[in-house]
Amino acid sequence: MAANHASSRKPWTSRAVLFVAAAVLVIAAAWGLRALATNPARYNRATAAVGMEELLGRYEWLGYRLDKWQHSAVATVAPPRFRDLGAYPVGNGQAFGILGLHWPLATITNLIGPSYQKRQGFFGSLTPWLMVANKPADCPEQSVQWLADAPVAVCTQNVPGGLSLTTYTFAVPGAPVLGLVAAVVNSSSHTFRDVALMLSTTMASGELVKDRLVFDRGGSRMTIGVLGGRPSGLVEAQPPMPERIDRKVNPFSAGGGLAIRFPLGTFGPGQSVAKLGYILFSKSAAEEEQWLQRLCQEGFTVLESTRSAWQNHTGALATVATDSARLDQFFKAALYVVLSQQAAGGWAGQEWNKTASQAGGFVGLPQQVGGGFSPMHGYTYLWVRDSNGPVRFLCAVGDLQAVAAHLEYHFRACAQEKRVGNNMPLDLPLSQSVVQPDWDKVAVEPAEVPSFVILQHFWYYRSSGDLTLIRWHWPMLRRCLLGQEIDARGALPFHGDETYRFPGYELFRAGEDISDWVCLETMSADSAFEYVAAAEAMAELASALGKSAEAADYRGRAARIRQATERLYWQTDKGFYAPALSDFAEQVHRYPFASINLNPLWVGYGRPEDPRQAANVLATIKHLARPGGLVKSTPGCGYYVGMLPGYLLYNLAELRHPATAQALEGLLNSAEPSGGYAEMNTPEDRPADRVWGMHRARPWETGINAEAVLHALTGYQPNAASQHAYLRPLLLGGPRLSVKGLPLGASALDLDVSESKGVRRYIIRASGAVPNRATVDLAVVAWGSGLHVRSVQVRNNAPVRVERGPSWPWAEEI
Repeated sequence: MAANHASSRKPWTSRAVLFVAAAVLVIAAAWGLRALATNPARYNRATAAVGMEELLGRYEWLGYRLDKWQHSAVATVAPPRFRDLGAYPVGNGQAFGILGLHWPLATITNLIGPSYQKRQGFFGSLTPWLMVANKPADCPEQSVQWLADAPVAVCTQNVPGGLSLTTYTFAVPGAPVLGLVAAVVNSSSHTFRDVALMLSTTMASGELVKDRLVFDRGGSRMTIGVLGGRPSGLVEAQPPMPERIDRKVNPFSAGGGLAIRFPLGTFGPGQSVAKLGYILFSKSAAEEEQWLQRLCQEGFTVLESTRSAWQNHTGALATVATDSARLDQFFKAALYVVLSQQAAGGWAGQEWNKTASQAGGFVGLPQQVGGGFSPMHGYTYLWVRDSNGPVRFLCAVGDLQAVAAHLEYHFRACAQEKRVGNNMPLDLPLSQSVVQPDWDKVAVEPAEVPSFVILQHFWYYRSSGDLTLIRWHWPMLRRCLLGQEIDARGALPFHGDETYRFPGYELFRAGEDISDWVCLETMSADSAFEYVAAAEAMAELASALGKSAEAADYRGRAARIRQATERLYWQTDKGFYAPALSDFAEQVHRYPFASINLNPLWVGYGRPEDPRQAANVLATIKHLARPGGLVKSTPGCGYYVGMLPGYLLYNLAELRHPATAQALEGLLNSAEPSGGYAEMNTPEDRPADRVWGMHRARPWETGINAEAVLHALTGYQPNAASQHAYLRPLLLGGPRLSVKGLPLGASALDLDVSESKGVRRYIIRASGAVPNRATVDLAVVAWGSGLHVRSVQVRNNAPVRVERGPSWPWAEEI
C-alpha cells in the first residue's frame, strides 16, 4: 500500500513542483521587465544588442581594412592638426556625412539629408563618445580608416586601461539614413562601471521625442537614436579635448550642443556590446516613422545590405592589382570618395532607364530625376567643372550608369531653367516630360564651362558607344559650342571662376608675395585648349550621328581657334605656351602656370607625339619642378590646387617619361589619409588649413587624380563605337599589373602584364557582360638604354602588326 500510495502521490508532487517553478518564473520575469523598465542600462544591454565577438562572427568582413589609407593619432604626443587629418565621406545621395576631420575622429560632420542640396545649411556634427564612472572618458589614442568591402568608415577610441569604442559608419542603401554601429569592448582584466554611450551634437535646438533626438531645419528633419536604446535624458556635454587643439579640429569650438545619453552599465573583463545607432533624415514625422520601422525590421542586417549593394554596383567595374597594396587600395578609396558625393538617382537611387521614347528622349525615369555630382564638404550644388573628376574617373572604370544619370539630370535642369550655367541645384523638381527650350536663345557661359559640358558627353560616348543620350542632348551641346565668346583674333576669355585663380588671389589678400599669378581678366589659353578639344569632339559626334555638314563646320571652327591659339600663345623662345593674353594687345603673361600649361594633353587639345606638346610639358616642369615628383603652381608659388598632381602624372605618362614613377609617388603622397584630395595643398603637400582651399575629399580633385593613375598604369583609350582600344601599360607598381574590366561599351577588356628575368608578357582578353571582338593597339614601353622588343607571340593566330613607335632619349630626372 505504501508503495502504491507513494506511486499515487508522485504525479501530484511533480505538478506541484512545476507550479511552484512556473510561479517563480512569472515573478522573475515580472521583476526582470520591471528592472528593464526602470534601469536603462539593463534595457540597452538586453535589447537589440550583440557582443563584439558575435558581430564579427556574423560579418567577418568588418575586419578587412584598407590599412594603407588610415589615420592614427595620439593626442598626448601631438595635438591633431587640421592639415594632418583626412576626410572620410559616407553617403548614398539621400544621407551624407564626413568623418575624420574632427576630434574625436569618429565625429560625423557636414550632416545633410534627405536632399544633398544645401538650403538652410547643414545639420552640424554628431560625435559618439563614452562616459565612464559618470565622467567623460579621455581617449588620447584614436584611429579612422576604410573597410575594404564596402564604403564604411571605422573609428576606434581607446580609453586608457583597456576600454574602447569602435564605430562603423555607413549609408544605408536606398534610405535617407546613416547607420552607426557602436561597439564598446573591455579587453582588459579591469572592470569599468557606469559606462554610457554619448551622442553629442553641435545643434542647440533639438527635442527629445520618445527615445530619439529630433532637429528641424528648413522643412527637413534629422533624427538621432539607437535601436533598442533607452536614453536617460538630454544633457549639455562634450568629450574631452586635447590641450592646444586646433579650433578647426574641435567640433565644439563655437560652443557645445545637446547630447543624448544611453547608459550601458558595468563592463567586466572581456565583456562587450554593440548597438545600432542611426541618423535619419526626413520631411515629416510620418515619413520618419516609416523609415524607423524598416530599420527596426532589418537591424544589424543593414550592414550586409550595405556590403551587398556596393558589391552589386561595383562588381563589373574595373579593378587594379599590382605588387603595391597602397596603389591597389587607392582605387577603392577613390570610388568611396567620389560615389558618396552623387545626389539621389545615382548608384544608390533608382535605376536610370535608357529606353528611348518616340520623341528621342528617355522614358521610365523617376518623378524626381537625380544624379548630379556635387562637392559636399561645405559646398553642394552641381558644378560643371567639378564634375570633370567623377565623369572622367567613372568613365574610365566603367560606371557609365552613374555618369549617364548625372548628364541626364544636368540636361533636364538646363532645359527647365533655360540656361547652361556654372552650377545647378541638386533638387530641382523636374517633371517626367521635358519641354525643350529654344536652345539658340538659351544663355551659356562665355567660355570653359560649355566646353566641359560637351567633353563630359564625349568621354561618356567613347567609353559607352551610346549615341542615344548624345542625340537626345544634341541641341544643348550644339548651343554650348556656338554660344561661346570669341573675339576677332580667335581668343576666348577666362570664365572667371576657375578654381586655380583662388590660391594666388586669396594669398595675395593675406599679404603673401604673389607676383607671377595669372590675371583672369585677360584672354585665356586654357579656354582655347578646351574649345578646340570640344569642337573636335563635336565633329566626331556629329559624324557618328550622320550630320556630315555639321561635322565639317565643327572641324573648321576647331582649326581656326587652334591656329589662333598657336599664333597667340606659343612662346618660341621659352618653349611653352603663355597661359594668358592681354584683352587689348598682343602682350602675353610669360610665366608658366601649371594648371594651364599641363592642360593641352589632358583635355585632348594636343597629342604626345607632337614635339611642341612635349616641349611645352617639359619646359613647364623644368621651371616648376619640386622635390618629390610634384610641381608648383607658378615659379613663385608653392601652393597648388588638388588635381595638379593628376595633371602632372597624366602628362608624363602620355610622354612615356621615366619621371612618371616619381609623379605617381608624389600624387599618392599628396593625398589625404583617406585617399581623397583637398581643394588646395600647401607647399608642404598637406591640405590647406588657412586663407583658402580648406574643403576636403573633393570629388573633382579625387576623380582627376584617380583617373590619372589608371591612365598612367594602362594608357587605356577606348572607342566603344568602333570596338577599338589603345593600351600603353607601364609597370609602376612592381613587376605585375592586372586590370580587369576596362570598359568598351557592353564588353570590356582585361589586361595582365608581368615581367620576370628580362621577359615581359602581355595578355589581353575580351570580357564583360557581352564579350566582343575588338581591335587593340598595344604600345610597349621599355625604359633604359639598349632595351628592345625581341619577339612578339600572339595566341590563336590573331592578326598582329608590329610598328616601331617614337623613341625619346629622356633623362632620368627633369
